[in-house]
Amino acid sequence: MLMALLKGKLSREQENMEDILTSNVFGALKYMKSQQALLSFLAQAQEPDTKEQPLLWLKDIDEAKVKYCFWPWWQEPDCIGCEPDVVLGIDCHGGQKLLILVEAKFHSGKSSEEDEKEEHPTDQLAREWGNLIQRATKENKEPVLIYLTAGFGCPTDAIHVSKKSFEKKPVGQSARWPFTCLWLSWRHLPTILKSNGNPILQDLLAVLKRLGLTFFAGFSEVKYPGPIGWSFSRGFDWTISTPVRAMTWRFET
Repeated sequence: MLMALLKGKLSREQENMEDILTSNVFGALKYMKSQQALLSFLAQAQEPDTKEQPLLWLKDIDEAKVKYCFWPWWQEPDCIGCEPDVVLGIDCHGGQKLLILVEAKFHSGKSSEEDEKEEHPTDQLAREWGNLIQRATKENKEPVLIYLTAGFGCPTDAIHVSKKSFEKKPVGQSARWPFTCLWLSWRHLPTILKSNGNPILQDLLAVLKRLGLTFFAGFSEVKYPGPIGWSFSRGFDWTISTPVRAMTWRFET
């Protein structure tokens, strides 16, 4: 699918499907011998309000054991079920363990909003956080929710809505793990891939550029073409070819 997208063999509708983009990106990262590209990408995730990067330490890790799970179905107690795009179980050599849920978007927003009539949260991110914190507690890992979008800036309002939704209808483990959601953009990835010579990641970089998922990197240099030699042709006739008629006129009283 990566090559089909790179070579323009997919329809416009298919190119805009976030599931295909998610599969291409995380599928390629999964098969890398080193997970450094993935860790450096996740390290760019930031808090919606403060823009702090609590996962920045990941980029300094040489290696970690990463388990990928695509589109699992979760339904923990007192939660409405959810189907995250990607779940990453990360075990670092230092002993820290993370369970990262990535909710990936391309051209769409959250798939569900809050329904006040329901007993448990129905907002997509709030629903996923409720399932995540219970699953992470079982696995003795720290829960991390990442909202991955194609935007240039963080969708702060959307995340705040999800936070309020969860706080109105908290589920088990919410006292220990209050709602927290980080934001990450697909556009953070190309800068990381530029410095990696792996041919698969270079193809992935080309795909992201094809889809316009890059930050503005400045104008390209305009090369001076040098002087252009030109001159009027010899013997050019400046005479106007249209004949001029003499005009006669007078004042009348």
